[in-house]
Amino acid sequence: MKIDYVFLKDVLMVFENYEKHEIENIKLAKNIGLDFNNIDESLLDKFIGHIKILGDNLCIESSSPTFGFSHNVRSDNYIVVSAIYRLTQQGYEFLEILKQKTIVEKIKNLSISSAIEIGKPLLVEFLKKQLI
Repeated sequence: MKIDYVFLKDVLMVFENYEKHEIENIKLAKNIGLDFNNIDESLLDKFIGHIKILGDNLCIESSSPTFGFSHNVRSDNYIVVSAIYRLTQQGYEFLEILKQKTIVEKIKNLSISSAIEIGKPLLVEFLKKQLI
């Protein structure tokens, strides 16, 4: 699976715009367009993969001790279990990076950890220019 930075931004925007500090994974999935009555397997796979990547990079945290970022797979079908996520400070910072198109163009071919590491100083420089 290729990392889709636009998709990551969409997912992180749901966190930012949600009225509470935590969101259930099923509500999050619905907010990015997953319809659990008519499941698009490729979108579900993309969602789960990107959630795991955000968790790997400490952008989101799961308060579900049982399931964390895992999802059960049975005979090529996902069974989505309820988990609760919150956006971390790292996640908010990464979202700010993703909001800047010029920075995204520079980091779009990097891994997320590299994109975060390189994106932060680029965001600081961008903001400095905005303040002058």
